[in-house]
Amino acid sequence: MAIDSANTVTGNNGYSVVKTGKGNKYYDASGNEISGAAFKKSCPTIFANSNTVKGDNGYSVFRDVDGNKYYDADGKEITGDEFSKKCPNIYSNVTSSSKNVVTGDNGYSAEKTKDGTNYYDADGKAITPKEFKEHCPNIYKNLNTVKGDNGYSAFKDVDGIKYYDPEGNEISGEDFKKKCPNIYENMNKSQEENEDQGSTGSTYTVKDGDCLWNIAKDNLANKNKDVQGYEPSAAEISTETNRLMQLNNLSWESDNYHVLINPGDTIKLDEEDEAEEPKTQTPEPAEPAEPAAGEEPAAEIPESPIAEHPEENETPAEGG
Repeated sequence: MAIDSANTVTGNNGYSVVKTGKGNKYYDASGNEISGAAFKKSCPTIFANSNTVKGDNGYSVFRDVDGNKYYDADGKEITGDEFSKKCPNIYSNVTSSSKNVVTGDNGYSAEKTKDGTNYYDADGKAITPKEFKEHCPNIYKNLNTVKGDNGYSAFKDVDGIKYYDPEGNEISGEDFKKKCPNIYENMNKSQEENEDQGSTGSTYTVKDGDCLWNIAKDNLANKNKDVQGYEPSAAEISTETNRLMQLNNLSWESDNYHVLINPGDTIKLDEEDEAEEPKTQTPEPAEPAEPAAGEEPAAEIPESPIAEHPEENETPAEGG
């Protein structure tokens, strides 16, 4: 796993924080991405240091999990207005990038940022929007609903956008578009960007936080999106990971656990002439071809000896 050590701080308990261009990412000792609140519980000092911005005049701001806190040069807490007069540029930057956190009664939480919404379970581990919706359906709907001045609303659900009239009756996209054209355009533009982000169909551009296991998992899910209830198994993801490794000439790192990929890398998802038919059943494995006389069999990429591969978001960016 290749990580820029200049932007990574690791505590004695193995928890770590990685500073990226879009903010901090937090990981537990196993490399699972967790929320800032969960990291703060385990590493309060590192959390405070990594989220404090100090001005040349000694004034500082601490971006805490429940909001920004401001201090004068003597360490006394002051108001945001007082801080803005002393450090206007810092104040503008931290307020524009601050996060809104909503926590359910069951401990699940959602953080709204300028780059999107992040979801976490009760232990602070990052989860998918679908998982969050299952545990906090009302919070999920509120966070992903846009309402027009005329009472019409659009809900960006996990499986698509749903539209409603002022009485709460579901209507078609065409009907909603006539009533709220701007909201309709913005919602669908955002949906298309989310679906196409990083992927061009046959290739994928690696982003911060990616690992090959998750790329393989998402590729399988995308290929089988029309198969109702399909969820790739660990065995299928392992096979797909090894296929992508072979297709892209990748290999395991020395720990036989991680595959080195970096942000900006282009990962081929399929051969140009490889069909992308939805998976309906597991095909029978083909019999291996006999090598010609005097010809050495083709070398295969060894599978990782790890029995269970890490879950989603297992590694920070710059090392999948």
